[in-house]
Amino acid sequence: MMAFVARMALLMMVCVACAAATTAPPDEAAVKRWAAAHPAVEVVLDDQLGGEVAGGEANPLVTEYLKLASRNTGVKFETFKVKSWVEAVKAFRDGRADVLPSLSDRLLTADAGPGVILSTPFYVGRTLIISRTVGPEKLDLYALKGRTVAFRKGGAYEEWLRREHPEIQRVPLDDIVQVLAAVESGIAYAAVGVDVSYYPIIRRDYPLTLHVAGDVPEMPITVRVAVRADQPELLALVQGALEGIGDGENKRIVERWLQTVYLRAPTLAQIIAIYRTQLLIGAGLLLFSLYWMRRAQLISKRSEKQKTMLLAVVSHEVRNAVNAVTSSIDLLGRTSLDGPQRDLMAIAASSSRNLQDMLRNALDFARNESAGFTPDLDACDAYAVAREVLHSHHVALEGKGVKTRLQLPLGPLPWLLLDSARLRQVLDNLVGNAVKFTTKGHVGVSLWQDDGGTASDHVRRLYVEVSDSGEGIPDAMQRTVFKAFGQAHGARSRRLGGAGLGLAVCRDIVSQLGGTLELTSAVGVGTTVRLILPTSLVPAEDGEEDAWHGDDEAAGEGMVLLVEDHPANRQVLAAQLRHLGYEVATAGDGREAIDRFGMGDIEAVLLDCELPDMPGYDVARELRAIEGRDHTGPVKLVAISANTGEEHVRRCEAAGIDVVLGKPLDLPALRRALSDPFDIGQARETFRVESRADLQHIRRALDQGERADASRAAHRMRGGALICGVTDVAEALDELEALLRSPKADVDALHALLERIETML
Repeated sequence: MMAFVARMALLMMVCVACAAATTAPPDEAAVKRWAAAHPAVEVVLDDQLGGEVAGGEANPLVTEYLKLASRNTGVKFETFKVKSWVEAVKAFRDGRADVLPSLSDRLLTADAGPGVILSTPFYVGRTLIISRTVGPEKLDLYALKGRTVAFRKGGAYEEWLRREHPEIQRVPLDDIVQVLAAVESGIAYAAVGVDVSYYPIIRRDYPLTLHVAGDVPEMPITVRVAVRADQPELLALVQGALEGIGDGENKRIVERWLQTVYLRAPTLAQIIAIYRTQLLIGAGLLLFSLYWMRRAQLISKRSEKQKTMLLAVVSHEVRNAVNAVTSSIDLLGRTSLDGPQRDLMAIAASSSRNLQDMLRNALDFARNESAGFTPDLDACDAYAVAREVLHSHHVALEGKGVKTRLQLPLGPLPWLLLDSARLRQVLDNLVGNAVKFTTKGHVGVSLWQDDGGTASDHVRRLYVEVSDSGEGIPDAMQRTVFKAFGQAHGARSRRLGGAGLGLAVCRDIVSQLGGTLELTSAVGVGTTVRLILPTSLVPAEDGEEDAWHGDDEAAGEGMVLLVEDHPANRQVLAAQLRHLGYEVATAGDGREAIDRFGMGDIEAVLLDCELPDMPGYDVARELRAIEGRDHTGPVKLVAISANTGEEHVRRCEAAGIDVVLGKPLDLPALRRALSDPFDIGQARETFRVESRADLQHIRRALDQGERADASRAAHRMRGGALICGVTDVAEALDELEALLRSPKADVDALHALLERIETML
């Protein structure tokens, strides 16, 4: 703190005791003649030097002192702003500006060119490196290689990093508060900036979360102005004006900075001394209120627990019955039926789908209301998701003669970081509503993306519009359609099926994904719902295209072990497997499945994750252990469950399950899950290559003190080891995970275990 105040005092002394320029100064008469002939002087400011900083920081030093110079000389210093340092230099060299302020002599001498003269520095300081307090204690410029670094856009830092350090990922932002917020939130690894600007705000607003981790000797801060060599009178005018600034004015500027950014909050002891009586009364009332709140909370929790248990039991039993009905209808619909029978079958299929949708929406609504969810972000082809959703509704659309449109108005979409399951669920609800209320015309989906107005190379926004030419929604109802049990068409909506929960679920999902839903509608014209989701670019993953593009007629071979405790579901799933050409062995619980698997001759396993004697995840681990013991190639394990949440998927991956399917199973999805090729030799080689890279990642994370990151990488490796049947590696990785979770684990022991795992690969 004292060092900073001393630096500020030095700044004022330098400004008052102005030294000579790099050329001999003109006499006073020449300066007065020049001032009379030039009543206005143009000063160009880049985006970093111009304007005020959000959050209360005073005006930048250059503009503050130019105001004082203008008052003392009578010459008006008119400033105009440009977007970058490059544009500022161009304006100066083209003659549109007379004065060019700069933060960096490094760039000023390189870009301003010959024929300029420089003032003495207004301020000399450092470029700081700011990082999170939970990160490394010390950082230098080399440590930022390959990292994301935030800074205020449009100034010297942007041009310096672009020219001399292209390996650093740049995140230019509008102001200092945005820069520091980006570091605090983890969007940027670190930030660089001027000490006099960043020190106060870090101290005032981020004392616990951010700290100064180092500086950049390569980029010292020297605040000065440049004028053309043919205008020495202008430079003399500026420096003479600064000489005329009195002690009182300097004191006012210093006090303004101190009051703005250094005013300390009162201490706890001072607050207690002043408000002792009020605090004692308030504490008593607070304790009394907390007692009654805790009592009410315990009563409420008991009631909620009972409701949750009832919902879990009812939902499991109801979903089992509905899934059996839906799968049976799907299978029966693929047999030879006459005209009237096919019509009845279509009605049954449509009704069972509506029942499934209502059940899913009701359960999702209850789950989101109680606990929400954690987005499962991964590389996603949003266009493929939309195409699949439209295809799932094609029977209903064809029956009405309604056309479908799938458009990319701004060209092909890149791969984006999204929760594909939640995106599919939202689109399915929106398209389902459009299909329900459209009897002619079209139902369409349009997708595009943009950079969201940011300067980042990776940040994007995904736009998805679901439009129809249906009935439209009256203005009075548009405000209620996203509320629970809200229906746009009242009794007609209920006759068509639905409880008014679909759009409420969409609203909750989109909100938790950080996005928005916008609705526009006109009666008799149609409705458009726009979905906007924040996302970022990711590389396209290999092999994401569906491997199966044919029909679902019988082409399978080999024995599939079906593990399902519900008799009706077991019968329907066995019929589906036989329809696809597979032989079927069945088991009603986990122990029976393990015994049957040990007999051999099993090509794949369909495994229900909710068995009466043991969880399906534990069954999967036992099956993988048998493979490791008998040295047999791994079979494909397919989880089948009504659960579709992120936690379920993670538990499946950790247990060594290859594919996760939700009930009810449609034949194309079942066919793809069982028929995708699985080359164990190639898989194990890929696992070895990827695991070596993961081990290096874990070592770097340990060196940087980021154990949570190392634990995630170890968990991912363990899932791959189980899938590839290398159980010894999986056991070692399990031990590594346990050590990483223990705060007392010795770092040397961790590195020794990593060496042992690497030799096992």
